[in-house]
Amino acid sequence: MWRQKREGQRVKDIRRKKLHKVARNQYERMGNDVTMQCGSLDNDASVSWKVNGTDVKAQHHLEGPRLMLTEVDLGHNGLYSCFQNPHGERRDTIYLHIGIPPREPTVTCRSNTYPKGFYCSWHQLHQTFIPTTFEVDV
Repeated sequence: MWRQKREGQRVKDIRRKKLHKVARNQYERMGNDVTMQCGSLDNDASVSWKVNGTDVKAQHHLEGPRLMLTEVDLGHNGLYSCFQNPHGERRDTIYLHIGIPPREPTVTCRSNTYPKGFYCSWHQLHQTFIPTTFEVDV
């Protein structure tokens, strides 16, 4: 991010450096209880958690560096950050994705020129709410 700073008549560009840790992804099944670990902190570490920059308001409890959420749903999706007390240093960032495992897709194939060529399409009957890909062998 660039910011301009005026000093008298001169304009200077100053580059602001921020060190951001990359958030890791955690995928969990809708309806399950979920545990998130704050980095590699010891079991007796004191931490606080935020989701999308605000205090966690969902039903949860803490066990040392672990945040436990109960019966998660789509409302639990978000960017969770943990901070080591008492100084509030951010120690870990997790992007929580709640979803449903995909089922086998419905596949339909057609051809006007078989065996020279064919066309297949597929679709999911139920939404997964998480990224889903399939590999097809023919």
